[in-house]
Amino acid sequence: MGIDIAPVRRGHGGLALDDVSAIADGTLAYVNRAQGNSNYGRYLVVLHSDPLGEVYTLYAHLADLAPGLAPGQSLRRGTLLGRMGHSSSSAIPVERSHLHFEIGLMLNRRFDAWFHAQRLTPDHGLWNGWNLAGVDPLAFYRAREEENTLSFARFTDRVPSAFEVILRARTRPDFFQRYPRSGRARRKPRGHRGARERKMAFRSGGVRPPRRKPAASGATPRRC
Repeated sequence: MGIDIAPVRRGHGGLALDDVSAIADGTLAYVNRAQGNSNYGRYLVVLHSDPLGEVYTLYAHLADLAPGLAPGQSLRRGTLLGRMGHSSSSAIPVERSHLHFEIGLMLNRRFDAWFHAQRLTPDHGLWNGWNLAGVDPLAFYRAREEENTLSFARFTDRVPSAFEVILRARTRPDFFQRYPRSGRARRKPRGHRGARERKMAFRSGGVRPPRRKPAASGATPRRC
C-alpha cells in the first residue's frame, strides 16, 4: 500500500519537474537504478529508527537519482533523492508522471533466500515489493499533524484490527523478533509440549500489534 503524489511543476508534455527528498533522517537501504526491472521503476528504500523497530520509506517511479547515493549511507531529512518521473517495467504515460510513496515494515529478512530458491527474477534482495507491508501514509501524516512527536509504533497501536491470526511456532518468527510489539505469545495449556502460539493482528494494508487488555487491579501484566 502507498500513495501516488502528483507533481506541482510540469515541463514539456506533462513531464514532472519536482525534486524528491527523504522525509526523515535514516539510512539508505537499497537503490535500484534500472528503469525496466521493476513495477517501481527506479526506486530507493530508506530505513528509519522507531520504537516499533526499523520502518522503511520507499520512493518509486523516479526519472533519475541524485548522484553519489549508495546503500549504507546516512541521510538527513530533506536529502535530495532524485526527480519525480514515470519509470516502470509497465508503461506509465509521461503525463501521469508521479511519485509512488510507501511507509511500512519489512516482512522477512530471509525473503531473498526463498526468492533465490524459487529461481525468480529480477533480484531486489529484501526490498522486493512482495516483502514489504505498507500502511496508509496519509493516515500517518494526519495523525502526526495532531501530535508531531507521534512514533510509528504508537500510530499502529491506534489502528483497529481487521482480523487476527494465531500462529504455532517453536521459535519466535523473524517478524516478531524484529517487531516484538506486533505479536504476543499465548500461555500454553498445562502439560502442553508443542509449539507456542503467537497472536498477530492485521488491518487493511498492514500489520498492527494486538491490543493489550489492561491488567486487573493488583495484577502484574505478563511480558511477551
